[in-house]
Parts: sequence; structure tokens; C-alpha cells
Amino acid sequence: MKKNILILSIIITVFIIVLAFVVSFLLTSKTTNHLNFGRFAFSMIDINNDSIFVVGGDGGSSKDVTKKAELINLKDNSVKLLPDTNYHHRQSLLVKNKEGNILIIDDNPIEYYNTKTEKFVSTQYCIINNNCKSKNNRLSRTFVASPYDAENVLIMLLTKSNYQKLYLYNFDKFTLKQLPNFIIPRTKYSLVNLNNGQILITGGIDKNNKKINIAEIYNPNVGKFEVSNLDEIKNIIAKIKLTDNNLYITNSGAYLLDNKTNEVQKVNYNYDKLIELLKGKNSYQLDKDKILIYENKKLTQNSQNILIYDLKTNIAYSLNKKLYKATDKSIIHIADKVLFIGGRKNLEAVDNIAEVKF
Repeated sequence: MKKNILILSIIITVFIIVLAFVVSFLLTSKTTNHLNFGRFAFSMIDINNDSIFVVGGDGGSSKDVTKKAELINLKDNSVKLLPDTNYHHRQSLLVKNKEGNILIIDDNPIEYYNTKTEKFVSTQYCIINNNCKSKNNRLSRTFVASPYDAENVLIMLLTKSNYQKLYLYNFDKFTLKQLPNFIIPRTKYSLVNLNNGQILITGGIDKNNKKINIAEIYNPNVGKFEVSNLDEIKNIIAKIKLTDNNLYITNSGAYLLDNKTNEVQKVNYNYDKLIELLKGKNSYQLDKDKILIYENKKLTQNSQNILIYDLKTNIAYSLNKKLYKATDKSIIHIADKVLFIGGRKNLEAVDNIAEVKF
């Protein structure tokens, strides 16, 4: 009798543990509706924190999705197919203008998604020159565009002869302004947007193929590049915004950069655990205290351990170990949830959307 009671107690205990695990899983993660098209290397942006605009990308071996766009509604987890875009798009930069429309920036003429009419409108404006008007639907990349401020994006040319030229493109006025040349001409450098319009240039090689160890920084107040003492901040693994400064995790350690004075301080002793967790992984800052750490490019095709690192307590806790099965997942953070969207498995693009709450 006692033996049976013991066995029953063990069974109940195991059941409770399993039930607690299942409940915990359901509370922290779920799968929403699927995309209309499997895709990776696409672009997305949130619209008013209640929907996500998705456009272009690579559909894998079987589908061309470069003109396909869709809208993920976060209120009811529905996914709506939108009209085709005017041009092909892959790895584009998406920005919102003053009217709330979403501009798609790449080597094709700029077009925008009107969030009210849900239609795509071509502007016939090109970023670098007007030649792209006669060469529509290009998927080549002659420049890299990155966010700069509320009206401009930073443009870095990729062509060999113009590799050291930087531009600001005003996407409200459709005007291009070239920034001054570097103090030391260089190629293969690292570029970091700091704060208040400052741009840090580190590393690279000169015309004699020698490494450059002097950093320089663009000072928007005087409109020129100046020599900087921030050469340590290169090969950045993660950039984390803190209250009064930025934390940069690099291959050589952790550095605090004061936003006002641009003074840099090495602080490995405070962030040894974070540095170790970030090695070979991806990260995403959720808020001023929490960093999401995850892997999505392993040959196993499985998501690895998804962690939340708390900057206040220096403690990391696991959310999920196998939330999805794909590589090259794209990630976006809205309110208290993170969505892992699309990706690929072998040569095929996948369409699933996995959601994690924190």
C-alpha cells in the first residue's frame, strides 16, 4: 500500500513539473499565423506598434518574393497580403517620413507604402544618380544605407573607386549631400553611428595597403572629420544604450563611451559574463535593462538557447531552447514581445512567425 502511494506521489510530482513547464512555455512563447510567402533577407518595420510591414527578400529556390509585401496585424495575429511593389527589393532600408509613409531605399527608384491607402507609390527619385530610372528592378547593391536622424539616412558607397565617400540623403526632400573626405584616405574601414550626428571611422587600410590605427570622427557642428582617440571601438559585436552612455562589446573587450564627452573607458570587469554570452551569438536590446541573446545561423537549423540578460543584476535567464527550426530569422521587438520571422531551411525559405514575450 505504501509502495503504491509512493509511486502515485512520484507520478503526481512529475505531472506537476511537466505541467508547470508547459504552462511556462505557453506564457512566454507562441506561434502566430504564417506569412503568405516564405522569405529571408527581407525588410520590415513596425507601424504604430500594432502592425509590421514586411517587404521583399529572398524566397529561396522556388519563389520570387522581391515584389511581395504583407502586413502582420499584432492585435489578432492575422497576416494580410498587400499589392505588389513597383520594383524588386532585397535587403532594403525602410524609413518613415513625416506623413507616416514607409519609404523603401535601395538601388531602385524610391517608392513608398502609403499606410492609409495601402498602395505603393513610385517617386522616381534615385539615391546616388538618376541612372537607376532606366535600369529598373535592380537587386545589386552599390551602396549601404543606414539610419542617421529623423530626416536623413547615411549612405556609404561600395564601389571601389568611391569606397571612402559618405553621403547624407534627406528622404523628405530627396536631396543628397556629400560629407567631407576623411583625414586619412582609407578603405575596408569600420563605421559606427555614435550620437548627435557623429560618425566614427576606425581601422582600414591606406593606398599602400598598410593598416591604419588612427580613428577619426565626423563632427556635424563644424562639418568635418577630426582625429579621435576611439580606435579601440572596432569589430563591434553589440552596441547597448545605457542611461548616460553607450556600451560597446567588441572582440577585444567592453567599452563605455560617454555621450557628452566622447571619453572611452574599458570595463571588462563589469561585463565579463555578458561578453562571454555574446560570443558567436546575436543580440537585441529590448529596453534599458534587458538584452535578448540568441543564435540563428547554426548548421543544425534549430534555434539555440534564447536568453534574456539583465543589465542591473548581471543575471541571464533562459526563455526557450527550440522555439523555431530555421536559419537567418529576422527579429523585431514590439512592446513586450519579440517576433522571429521567416528564415530558411536548407534551400527553402520558411514562412513561420514565432513570438516570445518577456
